[in-house]
Amino acid sequence: MKKLSTIVTTGVASVLAAGLIAAPAYAWHPKGKIVKEVQNETVSGAKSDANDISTAVSTAPGDVILYTITISNVGAPADNGDDDMAGVVLTDTLPAGVELVSNPGQRTITEQLGTIKPGEKVVKTYELKVVSTTDGEQITNKACFTGDSVVNDNPQSGCDVAVILVKTPKTPTPPELPNTGSTAFTAAAVAFVAAAAGYAVNSLRLKRQ
Repeated sequence: MKKLSTIVTTGVASVLAAGLIAAPAYAWHPKGKIVKEVQNETVSGAKSDANDISTAVSTAPGDVILYTITISNVGAPADNGDDDMAGVVLTDTLPAGVELVSNPGQRTITEQLGTIKPGEKVVKTYELKVVSTTDGEQITNKACFTGDSVVNDNPQSGCDVAVILVKTPKTPTPPELPNTGSTAFTAAAVAFVAAAAGYAVNSLRLKRQ
């Protein structure tokens, strides 16, 4: 029995040791955050987080909008670099209905942002043109980031969206002219001819006098 007890104890210790090795310690603690905002530059609109349709920014076809993407490290300060967020990459695949002003054919934005220290942030802005002509269309643009600690033991990632609402201006309907009918038009034409004839007769009479 004593020998069996020793074997069981050793087995449990081995399992615990294996568990401690497998579990990540996360000694390095960056904390990434992303915020995406949008504003309508054409009408000098206010910047909005615009996370859903209730806060969406109104646009019209042809408007130029500005997306502002802020990626920050809100981890606790650490002079030894423990909380630095390294290898940060920003990606943004543009949805249909908008296009980059600088390069209309480019549909994916990828930015290598390097290392962001605690308390610091990186801000990127992109101008896009609204090419959708569908009234009431909701266009959601999502930006994401990835990163990790300096020793690759605490991966970070996140996404945020900004929504715009396309409003197509209505073409004003011209006012309808009163329908006078052919009878009224004929009467007016006859009256005009009669008046012209009367004027001509009177002119001749005056010349003979």
